[in-house]
Amino acid sequence: MPMIDSQPLAEQLTRIHAATARCDALIEASRGKHVTDSNAEHTERMRGIDEAQEAYHLELVRLSALVQSAIERAEGVR
Repeated sequence: MPMIDSQPLAEQLTRIHAATARCDALIEASRGKHVTDSNAEHTERMRGIDEAQEAYHLELVRLSALVQSAIERAEGVR
């Protein structure tokens, strides 16, 4: 029996990869747009990027908590 259940960690990593891909796509789509954007378009684009970065950070925090919990459970088994 493995000491750490990898399924929740694998699922969390999948969410992190999705959040990273979303953030990267938004940033890539925004390259060079600031020249032609109106203030409202720029503001909306930056809001989307900020939200994507916040989601990514939240997923990292969740992964950290899962890893910490798994480590504590594994150490309790020893």
